[in-house]
Amino acid sequence: MKRLILATLSVLALASVSTPTLALNSRIEDTRQQTINKLNERFDKSHRDNLNSLNDRFQEERQETLNALSPRFEQERQETLNALSPRFEQERQETLNALSPRFEQERQETLNALAPRFEKSYQDNLNS
Repeated sequence: MKRLILATLSVLALASVSTPTLALNSRIEDTRQQTINKLNERFDKSHRDNLNSLNDRFQEERQETLNALSPRFEQERQETLNALSPRFEQERQETLNALSPRFEQERQETLNALAPRFEKSYQDNLNS
C-alpha cells in the first residue's frame, strides 16, 4: 500500500512539475525560431553584400585582363595572317595555273563546236 501511495504521489509530483515546463516549451520554441530567422536574415544580407562587392572586383579584374590581352591577341592574329597570306596566295596561284589550261581547252572546244552554227547563221542572214 505504501508503495502504491508513493507511486501515486510521484506521478502527481511529476505531472505538476511538467505542466509549467510544457507551457515554457512553446515560448522557448518561439524564441528559438525568431533567433534563427534573425540569424538567417543577417547571414543572407552579409552573404549578398559580400557577393556584390566580389562581383564588382572580379568584373574589374576581368576587364583589366581582357584589356591587357587584347593587343597581344591582335598582334598574334596579325602575325598569323601575315605568315599565312603568302602561302594562301601561292596556293591560289597554283590552283589558277593548274585550271587555266583546262578552261582554255574547254573554251576552245566550245568555240569549235559553235563556229559552224554561227557561220551557217551568218550565211543565212547574208542570203536573206
